[in-house]
Amino acid sequence: MQGSSPQIQKLSENDYSLSLEKLLLDPKKSSSDWQVAAARLTAIAHSKTLSADTDDFEYLRSLALCRWAQTAGVIEAKKKNIQAIRFRSMAPPQLEMLDKPELVNAALDLMVSIRGDWCKDYIAAHLLSARLDKKGLSSLLKWAEKTSQSAVELLEIVLLNVKSSSVDEKKALMLIKFSELNLDFAKNTSAESASINLLEAVRFINALLAAPQPKKVVSALTSLLKIAVHKVRIAHPAVVLLGPFALAIRSILDQLNTTGHKKIAQEIELQLIGPTLSLMADLCSAGGQDGTSYVKTLLPVFKSAYRNFDKHLDESSRTNASLLQLKASGPNHLNLEDTATSIYARLLPSWHDFYTSQDDSSKLSLLNSSLLEAAKLNSIELLGTLGEVLPFDPVSHRLQNEDKTSITNVRILKPAVIFKRENSTYRIVLPAIVSPV
Repeated sequence: MQGSSPQIQKLSENDYSLSLEKLLLDPKKSSSDWQVAAARLTAIAHSKTLSADTDDFEYLRSLALCRWAQTAGVIEAKKKNIQAIRFRSMAPPQLEMLDKPELVNAALDLMVSIRGDWCKDYIAAHLLSARLDKKGLSSLLKWAEKTSQSAVELLEIVLLNVKSSSVDEKKALMLIKFSELNLDFAKNTSAESASINLLEAVRFINALLAAPQPKKVVSALTSLLKIAVHKVRIAHPAVVLLGPFALAIRSILDQLNTTGHKKIAQEIELQLIGPTLSLMADLCSAGGQDGTSYVKTLLPVFKSAYRNFDKHLDESSRTNASLLQLKASGPNHLNLEDTATSIYARLLPSWHDFYTSQDDSSKLSLLNSSLLEAAKLNSIELLGTLGEVLPFDPVSHRLQNEDKTSITNVRILKPAVIFKRENSTYRIVLPAIVSPV
């Protein structure tokens, strides 16, 4: 007996994984013989996960076998601490290399808690894998939800490959439905960050719609746009007053109007106009001159986003005195705090054009510094520098030439003029003049 034990051990090490798979495929938890055999083979697999010499695939397979043994009821396996430590800093081999759905599911059970830099691309690449059964797909989607830090990140993971012509229509619809149910703008800590996140999400969805898609997929993606707008408003009601939100709406309406969904575009516009005008009126009423001045800076943004904005504003102004103030014009329309501020607000842009046009502006540098210092004493400053590239903000930026296409970054041609308050907040007096990059 003793002489045969080395040979038995050698065979066990060579064939342990196939032997263990065979036992786990037909579990007999109440059998002591099954428990002993499975425990011995699981111990071999576990030893592989502890060795630095184990290659990445064998490491992944051994981890999966150990996890499978735990879920199959191997008592000794449940006592072992199984963690995919190696993959916290590096991507594991492709799941397709594991030849059984049970191994894939066991591997996913271990990796779903990992938050490595590689996770997003890895999850996106495997969502269309033929190796995934229903349980594996559910685990992978759960991993996507836990990994994403924002609504747009979830879309970028789950729907990355939906535009591929090889994607099964039924699966594409399922992934879009999952995205609808799990979009979460509450992760954003402010309405401003949520509005930016929405704009990014809308641009991503519109890019999918720009690719050839089956009618049902187009319909589902269109519904996803509506759901995204609804969810961001629920999480952050004031988001409708922010520039990036208005840009997102304009992008949605342009997409729908150009793809034959004009009725849906009209529905979205009608749903948003009322709450927007209501919040504008509240801000004008509660914020006084500051509130009214801020809302006035938003008017060009809303007029660009909503085709019938002027008509709705006129109708609401007849019964709402706060909105009526927005239509007033005159010497105080910029709500400048005093006469000196008003003068500097008019002078600085003209001075900036003159100063930057000089071939040798060094001779005027002292005068420029003195003028900017004097303006600062009156709370007026320039925001941005000539040539600076920034994300487009429809409130603080005005395009040199109106462009209806999607704009992400712009270059400053003329800095904005701002009124700086004591609490470090500021109000845009004159928007910066910019051009798309």
